Amino acid sequence: LLDRGVKRVVCLVRAADADEASNRVMAALDKYGLARPSTSEQLVGLPGDIARPLLGLAPEQFDELAEQVDIIIHGAAWVHLVHTYSTLRDSNVGGTQEVLRLAVTGRVKRVFHLSGMSVHLGCSQMVENGPPDYVHRSNGGYLDTKWVAEKVVWEAFERGVPGAVLRLGWISGHSRSGYISESDALTLFLQACVRLRAAPHFDDDEIQCVPVDMAADVIARVALEGSHDVRAYNLANSHTLYFEELYQACRAVDLEVQERPQEEWLALLQKRLPLLLPVGHSVLKEWDMPPMQNDFAVAMLEKAGRDVTTEELIATYLPVWCRQRPSTIRQRAQGN
Repeated sequence: LLDRGVKRVVCLVRAADADEASNRVMAALDKYGLARPSTSEQLVGLPGDIARPLLGLAPEQFDELAEQVDIIIHGAAWVHLVHTYSTLRDSNVGGTQEVLRLAVTGRVKRVFHLSGMSVHLGCSQMVENGPPDYVHRSNGGYLDTKWVAEKVVWEAFERGVPGAVLRLGWISGHSRSGYISESDALTLFLQACVRLRAAPHFDDDEIQCVPVDMAADVIARVALEGSHDVRAYNLANSHTLYFEELYQACRAVDLEVQERPQEEWLALLQKRLPLLLPVGHSVLKEWDMPPMQNDFAVAMLEKAGRDVTTEELIATYLPVWCRQRPSTIRQRAQGN
């Protein structure tokens, strides 16, 4: 956003005060190898809490923020594969409602909501420029909150709030540095395979991904340049990887990763790395994902202009996946 001429970005952060909030933002930049802005006024940390009324701000702070901002990019969520809907509701659904409250306080502001491809689980088609269908089943607490949050955003659109939904699939590591979130499920999964020297067999082993730097580019483009007629983008598949390719890449650097039946691999995971069992189940679960429309997202990805081959991505990611010690993997699983 700053590279595209935005003069000031405010980040809502859980923190005791403004100094701690700004320090957390700067620490995140440092951690992922991103340059700090030239001045402190360009990137501001604002102490708050997405799960609380008015985003955890005092009424006067909330009103002041509403007057200052022009665009809201809402990517905050409590990601947890085990917690129930009621546990995650305040953060993921209530937080979205408070973001929309901010959007309509004072002058109306554009809202860009980061959703997930999972909202289409059980649907007949992954529509792009429209809301997901209702499905008469639960997909788990976290995924259900994402579906409800997106529905709340569509209701706001129908009432006149401008903006768009960007549905993300697997956002993989940076295409050049390989940096990725420490709690990324597939990264933890592959680290577990390296540690166990075993990996589950997949009959259909296709993995769709978008490197995080390309995803960020598209989100910024949509927020600043996107068409007002397009209300949703399915951002899911700039690159296709295969588990067999990943396993072969591990073997090429002398990391013995032998394929095993899935139930046998899960039993080994439970015995050796039990804290990663929810991650293993998540990756192995067969999603009922229907055919996807993503013409608008593809057009934005083409504008991003990052021509990176799948082979180059694997070569970049592999050292990041394999360099962590087993103790670090277990610590990350606890944090996840």
